[in-house]
Amino acid sequence: MDSDTYELREATWEEFHQNTIDNFVEWGHPLNIDAYWQREVDSKDVVSNHRPWCFLYNGVTVASCETYGENSAYCYVENDEYKLLRGRSESVASVFVAIKYRNKGYATKMMRMLRERCHKEGAIFVDLYSDIDPIVYEKCGWHKQPDTSIIIDTTDNSYSTSLTESERSSVQMLEVKPSVYGAFVDQSVILWSQDLRDLELNILCLAAETKEKFKLLVDLAYEEAQRFNLKKVKIWWSESSVLTKEYVEYINQPLQSRNGSVPMVVSFINPDHTTGGVTTSDTTNQSQMVNIEKFTWV
Repeated sequence: MDSDTYELREATWEEFHQNTIDNFVEWGHPLNIDAYWQREVDSKDVVSNHRPWCFLYNGVTVASCETYGENSAYCYVENDEYKLLRGRSESVASVFVAIKYRNKGYATKMMRMLRERCHKEGAIFVDLYSDIDPIVYEKCGWHKQPDTSIIIDTTDNSYSTSLTESERSSVQMLEVKPSVYGAFVDQSVILWSQDLRDLELNILCLAAETKEKFKLLVDLAYEEAQRFNLKKVKIWWSESSVLTKEYVEYINQPLQSRNGSVPMVVSFINPDHTTGGVTTSDTTNQSQMVNIEKFTWV
């Protein structure tokens, strides 16, 4: 019908409450509905720039989702020089369509409108983790990202460090900000953050000149995890000039695919950073995205 109207708008708190009650059937188990709502309320105190959304067809809410705004880092590379810059990103969560409204294209329409909205607002990229076939979000403009990791268990003694006193003396430790630490030696660097809830050490950045320095940096991360009784060291991995399969084989650790949801992203970062800001088009394939659960680096 020519008179059909579609609208994406920020939800009121009352609408967000109703959306949460509606999607309880999808994500509420094993909580009861009151505990599920309270969990949603409490979680908003520890996230940034939360926005609930309603998608309306002819004035009726037929789909919903949420976004979280972050001040994210990206690395601009030119002539072998690196600049660490920052910009606003958005993460999409809780994409939901009630059963009676499914298979009508509402989620696709909502995601396309949300993508355009975030772009117009100046987001440098928009990411999500898909629990369904990634092709659904690929139709809306998102791109599937590598989901392989090196996960080192610190509790079973399957990994052994080999740091010598000479190597230790060459290392300079870093404190980037209160929650981010790391080390560098010559032109090789590692940054990590402690996840004290899940007892994991997340590697945010790892670039090594040689496989030997790669092993040295991983050894330092392993010792850090043991020092704070963290059970795992997680290293996102995608083969590049600074992380090759030879490096992975050298530390004798298997690559593992992420279980569950699939990381996806659409990027609007201007590849010619001299002009600043975001582009008018999708630039995802001109950059390398690094998705590490709570941390996203470009």
